[in-house]
Amino acid sequence: MLVRELAVVLVLKILLIVLLWHVFIKPNKVAVDADAMGGRIATTVSQPPTENKNDRLGSR
Repeated sequence: MLVRELAVVLVLKILLIVLLWHVFIKPNKVAVDADAMGGRIATTVSQPPTENKNDRLGSR
């Protein structure tokens, strides 16, 4: 009896997680520009990314 109850609770939790994913996560698509992303990934070590004043924690 306990095994059946645990199985039912587990199945319900999985269904709830899948439902929440379909409602909140799946509809939010992000458009990615392939050329811009390729340029971002292909940066060499000699060209480190620039930092701004918000990148460091102690710069307030």
